[in-house]
Amino acid sequence: MDDGFIQFIANYDEWKCIKKYRTVPTTNPLTFSEFLASYSITLDQRFVMYLRTFLDMKQLDTVLSESPGKAASVGELLTFLSSSRVVSTIQKIAEKDSKNANEIESILKAYSARKVLREKGMIVEYAQVDIPGLKRLINKKA
Repeated sequence: MDDGFIQFIANYDEWKCIKKYRTVPTTNPLTFSEFLASYSITLDQRFVMYLRTFLDMKQLDTVLSESPGKAASVGELLTFLSSSRVVSTIQKIAEKDSKNANEIESILKAYSARKVLREKGMIVEYAQVDIPGLKRLINKKA
C-alpha cells in the first residue's frame, strides 16, 4: 500500500464527525479495511437517522415488525418483503414525495430487506462482522 491519506469531516446539524486515516507502505490491509468499514457503519447509521427526519419510518417499522422472524426460512422472509402489505406501505411513504418516489421506494426496499434479514441473523452489514478493530463501533451501534 502506498502513502495516502483519507479524511472525512461532517459538520451537519447535530452531526459532528472527523475520520482520518494515513496509509504507508507497511499499512496492514486488514487495518485499512477496518477503517473503511467503520466509515461505512457511521454513514449507514446517519443515513437511517436522516431518513427518519423526512419519511414516516415508524409506519414502515411497524409493518416490518410483523415479519415471520428468526425461525422463518429466507424464502418466507423474501415472501414477506414482497407482500402487498410491505410493498403498499413502502409505496405510500414514497408517494408523498412524487418527484423522488422511485428513488425513495428503492431506498425503503433496501432498508426493509436489511432490517428483516438482519433480525434473521444473516450478516447484511459490516456492523455484524466480528472484526477486533470494530468491536467498539459494533457495541456502540447495538
